[in-house]
Amino acid sequence: MILMLAGFLLMSATAAPVMANLSLVTRDRDITSITWDTSAAGFKGESGQTYKFRCPSDGTAAVIYGSDVYTDDSSICTAAVHAGRFTLESGGVVSIEIRPGRSTYGSTIRHGIKSVNFGQYGRSFVILNTDTFRHKPIKDRGESTPEATDNEDGSDVTPIDWETSAGGFKGEAGQTYKFRCPSNGTASVIYGSDVYTDDSSICTAAVHTGLITLQRGGVVTIEIRAGRSTYGSTTRHGIKSINFGEYGRSYVIR
Repeated sequence: MILMLAGFLLMSATAAPVMANLSLVTRDRDITSITWDTSAAGFKGESGQTYKFRCPSDGTAAVIYGSDVYTDDSSICTAAVHAGRFTLESGGVVSIEIRPGRSTYGSTIRHGIKSVNFGQYGRSFVILNTDTFRHKPIKDRGESTPEATDNEDGSDVTPIDWETSAGGFKGEAGQTYKFRCPSNGTASVIYGSDVYTDDSSICTAAVHTGLITLQRGGVVTIEIRAGRSTYGSTTRHGIKSINFGEYGRSYVIR
């Protein structure tokens, strides 16, 4: 009886590491290794499909479009850094979920990564919590206020930075967009007064109209307008706009 018990304990002790290693291998099968240039465009799952990837250490940032919600041709690993999941140096595991396309993708600077704004695009992805596949808003470490999500929660407010113009949002005249400008902004160039060229800084134009301040930032709605033959110059709320001649597309602050 003693010999049988000793044999059972020996078998259990040797089997435990084997089972643990098997469990690790099974989990790793769900993780696909990718490079820092890999986008979600090649993974053709429908909306709601999730994927888990491993990004190598010592990465080089690639282009991403959007903030919180990214175009599917954006670098997955770079988006993960932008979202605060890991760093370029460390790399790590990131989970994404495929989402429908959007009419706007915002631009923000987060964790040393600057995203690019973009207009309408047919397919998106979001960064998920890598442990649970459930998306949680990222608490940012300072560069840009993250509480405004790029329509991930059903809102229509797109986060942008202070350099973002309306030039990348290709709606027709009459189209409206709603953006969130981060606090502690730095004024950028604007052309016009009341009506601005579409390459003017949206956030700065909103300060010029008195809607928000550089210190507080805030939500601003614009409406696309046709181009004009002249754009005036005024100084308002500490912001001086620049006059300009004929330009093909405009916007107003609403």
